[in-house]
Amino acid sequence: MKGKTTVSRILAVAAMVMGFTISASAQLTIHQILPEHRPTIDGDISEWTSLGAPHLMQSQFSSTTGTVQGLVPEEDQKVEVWLGWSDDEDLVYVAARVTDDSFVAASASQPWTGDDFEVYLDADNSGGRFDAANPHAQQHAFSPDFAADPVALPATARVKVQSAAQREGTVYTYEIAISGWNVTAGGTGEDHDFQLDQVIGLTVAFSDFESGESGYHAFNGLNGPVGAWGDADQFTDFQLIGPAERPVVEPPVVEPPVVEPPVTRPIATGGFFNEVRGMESRPPRRGFAVSSGPVGGRAELTSRSKPTTLQVKSWGEIKAQIEEQE
Repeated sequence: MKGKTTVSRILAVAAMVMGFTISASAQLTIHQILPEHRPTIDGDISEWTSLGAPHLMQSQFSSTTGTVQGLVPEEDQKVEVWLGWSDDEDLVYVAARVTDDSFVAASASQPWTGDDFEVYLDADNSGGRFDAANPHAQQHAFSPDFAADPVALPATARVKVQSAAQREGTVYTYEIAISGWNVTAGGTGEDHDFQLDQVIGLTVAFSDFESGESGYHAFNGLNGPVGAWGDADQFTDFQLIGPAERPVVEPPVVEPPVVEPPVTRPIATGGFFNEVRGMESRPPRRGFAVSSGPVGGRAELTSRSKPTTLQVKSWGEIKAQIEEQE
């Protein structure tokens, strides 16, 4: 398309200036999101960060307006962007993480008067002006404080939008899912049907304001020094491609429990302990032992196995008893 600026072309110029080589024919792409991997639009971008590195990095952005011109120092504002598209929903997904040293709130109706996030979409890549009267592309802008109700320009475009944001200290995250809207020959419009291998026009930008400064500190946009606002010819070309290979998550390694060996008591090889083990066990012998009894001729029979003491009559008593019986 005439006048169309691609990031690959900008990077090629930067490569010549900086002394390194980048292919000028490199095509930026957006991977398809399958239904089972569809992210939830809630401002939590962990579903995106788990996929790996961002698709767009700080070095691909530059400021066109404000105190900072060109590459924005990361200590001022660092941006990271993830992209995706859905075939069954006909939506483009954009997630972003911003690390900013200072947050300046904006109004709900004019989010670009403070720190905000803006997405520009020309779904059919036809180019042309877009503003209140020219709906050749759509601009969506919202800030962390008013993420649920982004401002869309032009308002005549009937687009579906879901958006959310979270802010924690100096880090805030954005998520947005938007449909495409194409201007037809009769001046009306229709929903765009996103398909594999299509090339769409897209750009993203981040407003950066500083406390105590009037106006922009930086307007950190994807399209470099050309700028994007109001002219869809300056958007970046992205090709819609199939799903990316998802990272393989290895199962955690479970170490087997450590089993202590049984404790073996030592066996003595000699001495008293060994002699005791070798002794025989014999049953006690039963019988009676005769001991001299007291005067009177009595004798005591003592059991070896029982403590009972038995007494018997003397011989004289026995003899007298026999004679008596005769």
